[in-house]
Amino acid sequence: MQTQVKGLGLTGNQLKILALIFMTADHIGYMLLPQLIFLRCIGRLAMPIFAWMIAEGCRYTKNRARYFGLIFAVGSLCQIVYLVFMQSLYMCVLITFSMSVLLIFAMDNAIRKKSVLSILLLCAVLSGVCYACLFLPGRLPGTDFYIDYGIFGVLLPVG
Repeated sequence: MQTQVKGLGLTGNQLKILALIFMTADHIGYMLLPQLIFLRCIGRLAMPIFAWMIAEGCRYTKNRARYFGLIFAVGSLCQIVYLVFMQSLYMCVLITFSMSVLLIFAMDNAIRKKSVLSILLLCAVLSGVCYACLFLPGRLPGTDFYIDYGIFGVLLPVG
């Protein structure tokens, strides 16, 4: 049974389709029609919608490892294809969302267990995310390595 988003009357699948349309408009505006700025503006709405769906997925998933693994595996596959064909280390949004999922699960674990080990795990995940987003791009000169949407993109689903 699909749950509806309060106030909008949209199901999760309808939101995903809407975000997909926005993302497609963004890519058309970027690749084919760069003179049409409104396509890029419309496209900017996709990220917050997808971030919301990632947060909802983290909340309602029954198998956390599978949820993370699926997002990370698809993101890694996309990155391999992107690296081979575009020779680019620019990380796709699925890698960004993989970091978000890890951070959400680590935070939830630390809140529920309140153990020293769970808090240390949260600190390790947060440190790794901050390093990958803020410091690693500067440590790889001569490459275009960057986490899509940066630290703010990782933290959006967490918020």
